[in-house]
Amino acid sequence: MDIRAQRKADNYVGRLGIAVLRPLAMVLGALLRRDHELTVGDEVVWVKLLGGGSLLIAMPMLLGFRRAHPTTRMVLITTPAVKPFAELMGVFDEYRLIDNRGLTRLFATSLLALMKTFRADCIVDLEVHSRLTTVFTTLTMARNRVSFWLEDIFWRRGLASHLVFFNRASGSFHFYDRIAELFGVEIADREPCRESMLAACRIAEDVPSVHGQVCVGFACSDLAHERMLTTAQWIAVFRANLRPEHHRFLLLGGAADRGTADELVAALRPHFPDLAFRNCCGETSLAGSTALLAESPEFWGIDSGLLHIARTLGLRTVSYWGPTDPSTLLRDTWQLDETTHYRKIACSPCVHTSEQAPCHGDNRCIQGLFNPMSSPINWTPMEHPPAREGHREHVRRLFAAAWRNVGFLCVAGVLLYCVVHAFDPPRLNWGDSASDYNVMTSGRNFQKYGFLKLRFTPFVLDPAVMTPADGWAMYTHYPQLPDLMNGVLRTAFGLSTLVQFRFVALGFSFVALFFVYQLLRAYWSRQTAQMALALWVTNPLWIQHADYLHHAPYAAFFGFGGLYFLVRYLRGDGRKRFFLASAVFVFFTFLASYDFWIFEPLLIATVTFAHYRRVSWPAVRVLGILAGCTLLALCLKWSTNIWALGGVHGWLADLRYQMVERGTNELVKVDYQQGIWATLTGRVERFFTLALFPITLFWAVLPFIRARVDHLPESVKRIANPLPVLIAALPFLMLFVELWVGQYYPTLLILPFYAIGSAGVIAILLELELPVARFAGAALFAAVLFSSIDEDATFKKAFFDRSAIQSLKAELDRVAQPGQQILTDHVFDAAYRYYFDHNTVALILNPPPRFPTAIQYYTDARRPHIAPASGALYVQHKHLSEEMYDKGYYYILGRTGFWQPWANPERYHQALDGYIRHADSALTRVVIAAGGQKIADTDFYTLWRIPPEIGGVVISPTRPSGGLGVAPAKHETHLAEVKP
Repeated sequence: MDIRAQRKADNYVGRLGIAVLRPLAMVLGALLRRDHELTVGDEVVWVKLLGGGSLLIAMPMLLGFRRAHPTTRMVLITTPAVKPFAELMGVFDEYRLIDNRGLTRLFATSLLALMKTFRADCIVDLEVHSRLTTVFTTLTMARNRVSFWLEDIFWRRGLASHLVFFNRASGSFHFYDRIAELFGVEIADREPCRESMLAACRIAEDVPSVHGQVCVGFACSDLAHERMLTTAQWIAVFRANLRPEHHRFLLLGGAADRGTADELVAALRPHFPDLAFRNCCGETSLAGSTALLAESPEFWGIDSGLLHIARTLGLRTVSYWGPTDPSTLLRDTWQLDETTHYRKIACSPCVHTSEQAPCHGDNRCIQGLFNPMSSPINWTPMEHPPAREGHREHVRRLFAAAWRNVGFLCVAGVLLYCVVHAFDPPRLNWGDSASDYNVMTSGRNFQKYGFLKLRFTPFVLDPAVMTPADGWAMYTHYPQLPDLMNGVLRTAFGLSTLVQFRFVALGFSFVALFFVYQLLRAYWSRQTAQMALALWVTNPLWIQHADYLHHAPYAAFFGFGGLYFLVRYLRGDGRKRFFLASAVFVFFTFLASYDFWIFEPLLIATVTFAHYRRVSWPAVRVLGILAGCTLLALCLKWSTNIWALGGVHGWLADLRYQMVERGTNELVKVDYQQGIWATLTGRVERFFTLALFPITLFWAVLPFIRARVDHLPESVKRIANPLPVLIAALPFLMLFVELWVGQYYPTLLILPFYAIGSAGVIAILLELELPVARFAGAALFAAVLFSSIDEDATFKKAFFDRSAIQSLKAELDRVAQPGQQILTDHVFDAAYRYYFDHNTVALILNPPPRFPTAIQYYTDARRPHIAPASGALYVQHKHLSEEMYDKGYYYILGRTGFWQPWANPERYHQALDGYIRHADSALTRVVIAAGGQKIADTDFYTLWRIPPEIGGVVISPTRPSGGLGVAPAKHETHLAEVKP
């Protein structure tokens, strides 16, 4: 964030925070009547976020405090830019950083600093003008809060316990020193400050002086660039101050100032060919620059932190002032050989008195130092009404701003949509609701029975009501992080409702978008990243799984987070903390989702080899360590499986079962191979648009085009090819075809390529000079975005009515035996396990001609877990065609080979509804014919009791019931297949 954005945030957010906190703080202060005697305890916290030079001005007070209380821990809350200045003083024991280089970083680091400082005994706010630091110090709820107040900053009354008046027209050091008086300590003189600074920088006390060497501080912070001099003005400075003994000049500054310093040196050399110049900007740290100052007898500069360091060290100084007044910043009690150049004009000083310099860079105060005629004493900036823009210009600018931030706008809109719909009743056909209920059931069981007792293994049915036939309910078929997280949220944080869990999932999903966007910016342009983010977040699959309680939010968060931290490690300064974060995130990725077990390693390998450009030891080391993290995660997952399944033999049998279940149709009894193409095209058309196929073809042939065509547009030459993102997704989908044909969520692996690939093609078209190409790019973006939004808006959700859940639970608790399986006309077995602790038999999945024999089979008294002496129970949902729409069709349509309706059911909505209603009516007639009697009847459901029978036709299940730990497919309920 630049200084203007920080000021806006401080102005608007700070005002809002103070408006909320001030009355609360005043009321609480009156009620609690805390003791505000200003004592010095074990720790005192200081706050200084901007202005390293201002912190150095406060050094005599801070050093005096340090010497008076040597055992008290002094903590400074500051920013990365100010911390180096604080380290020069040698008075602080701890730094709590607030990173103001981005909005997300600012929020996260502020929250962390607030948590560490919460309930501190004493906090001192050294920021004179900031509203946000006032909000921060108030939220710490420190017993004593010391702050400044000005004539226009009255709002600190009621928020701070101790206030020091601050007058801009007087020296700021006077008011810093008054804080020392509050604590009863004496301020330090310059010589102790010099000794402390030399010791902090590890500089010898008797450092020899380099004769004729002058340090030049030509740069300053972003607070007011109007303080800086032009190259012509620096030439005048040299002519006015150069003496015969001067021969060597060192230009000091940060890495960002190096280019300006080169320009300055190039301008000075022709005029002063006998002088030696050295550009030291970026070569050393601030402590290194302090060492160069310590060996130099003289300093020339402007109002900056370097000037205050030079004065502390006792150098002879020459300084130039304009937007700031030297009398307010330089201690006149220090006996120094210094020359200050300041010519006050009517508008000076302006820093801290206005949001930005009123001259907008036309610094007449500085110009008047060299040419008094250019700025009379009474000169002040004047502004005239701006030229009015027409409505078209307003619209154009608004559209341009929206286009530059289209991704952020879409994220904001989708976030609002998701927050509103997080309060939806329990869903039946949105996302993967069955897995949501399974996660909540597992989490509740962890809370109820303990993690160790359940061996860190999810149980999707309450163990107290499980029968020997329910061994499959010990769910070993997926990494258990989502289930464990649900248990932790319940146990540690007291969460219990579906809405609360949805908000946690949304948190993971939307933070994952931060990682995604940063990765997109790292490899593509900002505008491409914005378009890709827009297509990503509005995609119907993503929205349907944004508050998904199972793996998708966790996999995206940890998977893309691991890649993000790896890229930062590789492209940054190699700081190990980023690599450590990447390793931790990769570890949790493998505990979150099978879908990322191939996808993540392939992307990691692509990123690593793309950086090192060859197989080298650093690349192998990076991949080896991350591979070790994945192996550790696999061992943890499999060891809990072995523990839960009673040994390696049971685990191997379960592993084989999983491969058969998801890699063949032996168990599911669905000839899914015939539906591969129909499902693929239908799903692409529905969720991505058919444009994905030509887009994929374009990226596939682009490498051959680049190799054979010399004269290509620049946009085509330089853009990164996103095809590796698609290649990383394909192996999992090719290995587990049945999984993505039968389920929706694996198709999320295609989402990254769809978003990036589409945005890349659009970016290429928009950068071409041909108007037709630009129109085509804009039309393509509008088309794919509209396709997603249309699907989001028109999809009709079905819910499990909350009042129906309560009444049905009461009825089942009254009439059902513990562990009794319930006959149903639907496929919502997971919801029944969570809300009612009963498993179900989905009769609707049988062909209607077999309903009579299926009823006869499941009401046989020889199966007491379904038909006890009191009779079998059958629940008929009355809105079945709406509830089963889309997600509930797989076993009905797949078994009969109707793949086109399964691939895109919206086209066959009327026919599918008619079939479901017909089957439901037929099933009801069979239940009545079997002697079924209504027990309860509501607008949502009818509960029937069917008397048990003895004998009947011989029927076998379509799959074995399985032993302990052999779980069915997620949506595969008890199917019955009648044998004649």
